[in-house]
Amino acid sequence: MAPTHDDQQHVPGPSLWPVGFAVGIVVLLVGLVVSYLVVAVGAVIALVFAFLWVRDLTAGTALAQAPEVAPENAAAAERALEPASPEERYPRAKFLELSTLGLGGVIGGLVSVPAFGFMIVPSLLKQGFKDHDVGPLTDAYSLTSDWDNQWLTGGLEPDVITEAHLDKESIFAGIQRFAHARRDRLDQQLALLNRDRN
Repeated sequence: MAPTHDDQQHVPGPSLWPVGFAVGIVVLLVGLVVSYLVVAVGAVIALVFAFLWVRDLTAGTALAQAPEVAPENAAAAERALEPASPEERYPRAKFLELSTLGLGGVIGGLVSVPAFGFMIVPSLLKQGFKDHDVGPLTDAYSLTSDWDNQWLTGGLEPDVITEAHLDKESIFAGIQRFAHARRDRLDQQLALLNRDRN
């Protein structure tokens, strides 16, 4: 019996394309933190090297050529319906290939799901100081990024800081408001203390 395509080993030669592809992915991921321009550069690098890598793998192999198929006739159809011998049922190489890919996918999921969870879940929670709340006036005068309990629209670091009211101007305005409202704040605090005593 002649060896099938699955039984023949075809190992690609050494190549720098995978390294370039990995560099492109790293640049793309760093760009998610730095800037959209860097994301675009990383995506272009990754796509170019992925194309070159795939082209190199398929050049000169049977993967790039479609075999000629003989016209089907009744005898060939009957042979196709015959049960295969135990040796031809499922090649060992194919089983190992699929099981390796499946195991790699499971390991990748086990590694990446917790990381994505720790990245996404905290942004869905109100980041407050519940254990240090010293009264209802605390929320009115606290300088926190979660001051309005709303999603931040994002952008570059200065945009996020400004929207979170943690820039210099917002902090200074908060301190001024705290200082100018001293008499009102003390009156409110006294009213709350009297209410709690009664």
